[in-house]
Amino acid sequence: MKKVDERGITLVELLATIVLVSIVMVLIWNTISISMKYNLAETKKLHLQQEANYIITEIQRIHRQCDSYQLTITGSEVSMKKCVGGNQIPDEIVSNIYHYIALPEYKEEVIEAKIYDSTIDLKLTVQDIQNKKLKVEVQTTISRYKSIQ
Repeated sequence: MKKVDERGITLVELLATIVLVSIVMVLIWNTISISMKYNLAETKKLHLQQEANYIITEIQRIHRQCDSYQLTITGSEVSMKKCVGGNQIPDEIVSNIYHYIALPEYKEEVIEAKIYDSTIDLKLTVQDIQNKKLKVEVQTTISRYKSIQ
């Protein structure tokens, strides 16, 4: 009887190995792809939160330093004009990177910050321009210490 040389691998074994490696690679790639998309969405949400915090901080600073000012919050920007009294702050665009929604609305509204009850209850929504589902809502009260006269 003749001995058969069984060294090496057959074509079927090679194809089975390639198929198994391909399946594993597809699973790994899908996992990486999903985690990258999730990471990107969370990074955008973090930027929205930071932007909302920055806007609230700037409005608080303006509210405490100006006796009267004009606050405008539109879909495309948050701005302050006509700071009167206190520390004179030049007109400025606080932010214009995202889409903004404020409740109550502020469209060139003059705010008298020095009067007795000058607190502002503000609900600010900062929304991503490309993905409207990505948004951050911040509800706050902006107030000012009254000087004793």
